[in-house]
Amino acid sequence: MQSSPKLLASLRFLSALLWTLGLGATFGGGVLVLDPLGAISGMPLSILQYSPFSNFLIPGLILLVVFGVGSFATLWAVWQRPAWPFGAALTRFTGEHWFWSAVVALGLGQVVWIVTEVWILRGVNWLHFLFGGVGILIAGMALEPRFRAYLTLKTPARSRPRV
Repeated sequence: MQSSPKLLASLRFLSALLWTLGLGATFGGGVLVLDPLGAISGMPLSILQYSPFSNFLIPGLILLVVFGVGSFATLWAVWQRPAWPFGAALTRFTGEHWFWSAVVALGLGQVVWIVTEVWILRGVNWLHFLFGGVGILIAGMALEPRFRAYLTLKTPARSRPRV
């Protein structure tokens, strides 16, 4: 498949979104894991009063692993399009490469994470808008026609856009 400039622009935009989410989640999750009591981040444990957590360890691990590592792994898969057997189960339902499902899951998962966080914390700040918006854009990019065409299984896995 020959890559069009518009497809490359879409892939680069999605890559920037995944990079932003991955970097923010790795940093934020890492801080929460390293200091589950919130001293480094300046967040008092009292903000968790309506949550099932007594400290920031579990939310930090989720943030770090799911949205940090998950975003970077998906970013790598966007450009490499690896053919992994575990992804075959997902392709039967979508007709796209397995990482399309990863992009959708990350985007929608981020939106759910932010909405849940705002609800539990009973407050909102600018980071909620930023990373909620990133989640919406990631999920939206999965619906972009050139991106979906790039992922159809009829396309040979060796065809990758030239950067």
